Amino acid sequence: MTSDIPAYVPILRAKKGEFDALIPTRQAQLTDRVAPSFHPFFEIQNIIKVGANHLTTINTICSKIAELWSGNTAMVDGYFWKPSEAILENGEHFLTYAYSRLYDLNVKVVPVIGYDRWYDAASSLYRLSMEGLICPNAPYFCIRVDGEAFDDMSEPEFFADQINDILKALKLSHDQCVVMIDFGDVSLNRNSIEGMLSQAKAAIAALSKFDFRYISISGASYPSEGVNLAVTEPDTDGPVLRKEMLVWQALRETHPKLKLVFSDYGIRFPSVEVEIRNKHINGKIVYTIDLKYFVVRGHPVSRDGGKYTQMPALASRLVNSVYYEGPTFSWGDQRILDCAQGTDHFIGNSTQWVSIGTNHHIKYVLEEIENFEFATTL
Repeated sequence: MTSDIPAYVPILRAKKGEFDALIPTRQAQLTDRVAPSFHPFFEIQNIIKVGANHLTTINTICSKIAELWSGNTAMVDGYFWKPSEAILENGEHFLTYAYSRLYDLNVKVVPVIGYDRWYDAASSLYRLSMEGLICPNAPYFCIRVDGEAFDDMSEPEFFADQINDILKALKLSHDQCVVMIDFGDVSLNRNSIEGMLSQAKAAIAALSKFDFRYISISGASYPSEGVNLAVTEPDTDGPVLRKEMLVWQALRETHPKLKLVFSDYGIRFPSVEVEIRNKHINGKIVYTIDLKYFVVRGHPVSRDGGKYTQMPALASRLVNSVYYEGPTFSWGDQRILDCAQGTDHFIGNSTQWVSIGTNHHIKYVLEEIENFEFATTL
């Protein structure tokens, strides 16, 4: 997992559910029988409570990342932090502090530069902080192109000039940097596959004057509105198309010589600015299959007294489906079988099922990428 050009960049919330999917004993199975490497992209959410110590919270998150990923390459960003909340008690921007702390903890941290934030007048403090960033030992830098940047792509020369200005300000050469074309939430009707392809091709054309280390394509097809829009009827199952994988595969076929890396948001939608607790959360299992998520939907846990007693039935439905990969595929798959069979009376909770689904997802996507790359070289 030390290659500077990964096969896969999963964007994961820097939270317990995703962290637990990468516990070393579980992580070891992810690349078993799979050659490609992956560089996790940890998204730090602004979930610090009023009155809490921001510095302590960032230190805790950095320590957890290091516990899981010391010696390996990881990207770190925090998209939804308000400028007024991004400065820690020591006067430093939380991202520059996190990069320095992670370096001290032996993580090969990749600083992420947000294109939108760089050019947002309301985020001038962000730009000043990033311009002052000192990371001489970073494996590379990442420019994250998202949001309004897609409007700039309609003027390729202007877009390329904007990218070049970022490189000059950071004193970076092209080969020290990668670009992530991040579509964000593409669930439901927010963006079509045709629209994503058109925008990605425009971005690739505009970036063709540069020689970046690689370009990644990212998106999130799981509905941000939740399982009720993924599968409309309670206690039923259904597929959700993973648009981002289809787009990446199409681009790989049309640009076979381009260093194009796949990225997605795991089994969740992108982080939100304000996290709202859902009192009517449903039991569910999000299980990654070829080009889709297979979503096993339950019903509101409030119907069961707030407990997840429905989960063994959901796990049994998955295990008995044509999609289940078997307990040896990943730690997550073993845990699904444990739940279905009542092993150790395990039923789990929402956080644990995020861990289970994420662990399976990373393993499945790594194999999906490897199989596709092999097929396209035949």
